Amino acid sequence: MIDFINEYFNDKELFFITAKEHPNDFKLSVYKHKYSFKYFVEELKERQELKQSIYFSINTFKYIDGEISRKEDNLHKIKSLFFDFDKDGYEVGNKVKEIFGRPSYIIQTSQDKYQFIYQFDKPIETNFEYIYEISKTLTKYLQEEVFNEDKEKIDNTFDMSRVGRLPNTINAKNGFKVKWWKTDILYSLKYWENLIKELNMKWRTRDEDKRVKNNNKNTLKTVKNKKSIESIDKYDFINYERYLKTYKSIEYNRFKRRKLKIDKSIVDMSFLKRFKNEFESEFGNDIEVIKSILAYCREDLIEKHGHEIERYIENKIRDIY
Repeated sequence: MIDFINEYFNDKELFFITAKEHPNDFKLSVYKHKYSFKYFVEELKERQELKQSIYFSINTFKYIDGEISRKEDNLHKIKSLFFDFDKDGYEVGNKVKEIFGRPSYIIQTSQDKYQFIYQFDKPIETNFEYIYEISKTLTKYLQEEVFNEDKEKIDNTFDMSRVGRLPNTINAKNGFKVKWWKTDILYSLKYWENLIKELNMKWRTRDEDKRVKNNNKNTLKTVKNKKSIESIDKYDFINYERYLKTYKSIEYNRFKRRKLKIDKSIVDMSFLKRFKNEFESEFGNDIEVIKSILAYCREDLIEKHGHEIERYIENKIRDIY
């Protein structure tokens, strides 16, 4: 653990170490630098004995108003692009190396699952949204053009607050000891820009998936509502209308009453804070139940976040703690 951390981070960088039980029960999320990390190893070993997996943030973070949290708004520098192969990992990894080049770091997370880290020669300090779009463009190219829509082979890892498995720890899912290799290869931003042009990749933006051309806004809204509500799993023991009433109240008081543009992310956070204790006592950390409630209350949740909904909710819950 210490060897990898000392290799990957420099003396001034702040990063996150996260421990969780599977599938979604986060037990710990703390920030460290490489000197304080070495005093933290024994606690991580204890958490491993409790069947918790250990993760590290791919990029670094900074204090804002005296606080630090693992979300994109708090990013300090983007160190690397990150790719995760959960199906046919050895075969997929070899194909990715043919197209992108050898990664700076290879992390083997299970018998045939790998994570690739392509480290920048100079950490990116500005224009994070542009780097996000580059990462998404590369990932979608692999998913759609190289592996023919088999999205299980390439995970969506283009959010810049992403974590990877910490090498030399134990994958609590299966007992596999996480391995790693380093190649000493670094990549410039220009390299990725040129590669995207050479392969004529379709440029991807953060909000492209939610764009639907329809001149009739009322019809569009009806379709969205029907699609979102009908596509979630509902539970007989949940009083959805009660939660919907509270959600609409938060939305109104925070934004509509003040004639402000609605920020759904803030409404979601306030809603989860409002029911934090109730969710803990009744549902534990069952993300599927919380997703069901939030998706019912928020009309565009599924459309906006797609199969990343669980991760979106995890990040919100983590922020509350």
